[in-house]
Amino acid sequence: MALQPDGKIVIAGYSTSGNGYSGAFLARLLPDATPDTTFNGNGFLYDPNYLTSLDQTNSIALQPDGKILTLGGTLFNNQNRNIIHRYNPDGSFDVGFGIAGTLISPIGINDDVPGVIALQPNGKIIVASYTTVPIPGNPNFSESDDAIARYNSDGTLDSTFNSDGILIQPVGHY
Repeated sequence: MALQPDGKIVIAGYSTSGNGYSGAFLARLLPDATPDTTFNGNGFLYDPNYLTSLDQTNSIALQPDGKILTLGGTLFNNQNRNIIHRYNPDGSFDVGFGIAGTLISPIGINDDVPGVIALQPNGKIIVASYTTVPIPGNPNFSESDDAIARYNSDGTLDSTFNSDGILIQPVGHY
């Protein structure tokens, strides 16, 4: 959930349809908790265009220009990956971000698990998550490591952050 400067409330999550697939769900409410009909015509947006039945939305960030960023997870090429969507203030996809408003960006070698999305004052996008990587010397097992990725405002990885836009911090295994 996020609060806009004008007092409107934006809620991000996911909803499951009758066919068992989930998709992004956004709602924007006026300060009195009634739906904001300037957002997608009725105050609600259900996006069934996610990729698999495992899609979810975990975190939300609001840009100063009113655009909405969401971070979730999806199954892509048989691996769990972070998925970022950017919506315009009216609820439509921002086609100038990623591919038609959607960005799937593998962080680690194996599965990624979304955490939170945030904005820096310079407009760069930060995603914190964790990823699984093979244990050194024992490739049959993996460990979960913390991961941070930084993106430019268009959704491309920021190569000025750790030389490739991604920092994986090993936390060890037990």
